[in-house]
Amino acid sequence: MFKTIDRAVDENCQVNSELVAQIKSLEESRALPVTNQLVSYKGSEGKINAKNHSMGPERAKALAKALHLTDCYKVNLRFNRLDPYSGKLILESINPKISDLNLEKNSLGKDNSFSNALIEHLGRHDTNLRHLNLSENGFSDQ
Repeated sequence: MFKTIDRAVDENCQVNSELVAQIKSLEESRALPVTNQLVSYKGSEGKINAKNHSMGPERAKALAKALHLTDCYKVNLRFNRLDPYSGKLILESINPKISDLNLEKNSLGKDNSFSNALIEHLGRHDTNLRHLNLSENGFSDQ
């Protein structure tokens, strides 16, 4: 996408004003992770690739707010130190357009809160989620 939201607005892109306000707020509070190659748009394909950013709970909370506003359909959050609370925030905020979610190699299986949120999310009628990677998250078979 663009390194700063100001550049996007300057180049007259069609940008959701609510999304612009959210991103500017996150930039000002320095809660946004480094954006190098975080978002890429190729034609109609929208992806957020935030793998290996080790964002943890606070940055995951900021990203969760942005995920609700984005038009992307594929999100990669592999290896980000996400705990059950972070994962739950992301699931609760996720845009229904997202069809592919990679949460591999996090710590989502520490307790049942993420599992319960996932069951609730998948039961909703407004989800398009078709691919979900939860491998290596410490889930038990019990």
